[in-house]
Amino acid sequence: MGCDVIVSKAELRKKMLGLRRSIPLNDRQQYSQDICNKIKELDWFSLAKTVALFVPIRGEVDLTPLFDETTKQFVLPLVQDKERLSFHLVSDLSTLTKGSFDILEPDPKCHPIVAPEDIDLFLAPGLGFSKIGERIGYGGGYYDRILAKKREDAHSLGVGFDVQIVQPGFSEEYDIALDGVLTEKRMLFII
Repeated sequence: MGCDVIVSKAELRKKMLGLRRSIPLNDRQQYSQDICNKIKELDWFSLAKTVALFVPIRGEVDLTPLFDETTKQFVLPLVQDKERLSFHLVSDLSTLTKGSFDILEPDPKCHPIVAPEDIDLFLAPGLGFSKIGERIGYGGGYYDRILAKKREDAHSLGVGFDVQIVQPGFSEEYDIALDGVLTEKRMLFII
């Protein structure tokens, strides 16, 4: 075993957060734009009516340029409690308010809720992704619980930077695998 072997998810999270934050801001912005352009070229995106996005935190990929696509309905997550996310229809990012974990979120009074079963494409954030669709998040299990409810014909795509691709083998029994992973350099179709 090499000396860089990750022995726990906590260590992997810390390492991946550091790697992501080490990407210079200009590069992160360019990579985010490259990723958005690649998403627009995907059949999964072009065929989707309702797409779940996320607002970037802690150096995540910025998917907000996708809001220019007027033929789509976009939904954003809202942390309901310590275990649940809900997704809400959002057409204007300026209507978001700071919520849980200082994340910009939709106000449920202004943004209608959309059931997970009505979402055609989930673009999922993460700290790390493997080539076999494993995703490591921040440890709350929010996306695993929501992805367990997606329709069989809907798709889930992990979105991150190429430095976030890690060796497989960290998945646990409650983790939900993704259908694909997209970075600025490559698309990995799992299904």
